[in-house]
Amino acid sequence: MNYDELTVEAKQFLLTFYKAYYEKMKNGESRDCVRKFSDIYKVHNQYFSDWPFNTALDIVNELSRKGWLDNLYGDNVPVFITLKTESIAQLQQRFSKGTKQILSELTKLKNLFA
Repeated sequence: MNYDELTVEAKQFLLTFYKAYYEKMKNGESRDCVRKFSDIYKVHNQYFSDWPFNTALDIVNELSRKGWLDNLYGDNVPVFITLKTESIAQLQQRFSKGTKQILSELTKLKNLFA
């Protein structure tokens, strides 16, 4: 897994998942629970509604193929999406300053499409 080899879109999605994980952990939620996201439909609606659904699906599949997410599939779509512990470890090292650093990177990535 190499963060620098991800597409800009995949980085945005990965950091959005990591930001959600990070904030829930800070709120004292269980680590096992906060790594898990629901199906692609709910994830799309909750986090990525400004993206076309098929693009969101493609990006989540990309992150799974590259080892960042662990997806369980049903009817050819992710029905359970989990942020892998290896992903969390890499992102913790890369964004060790916390939420401000994560948000700064997300803003920078989003501005590439503005």
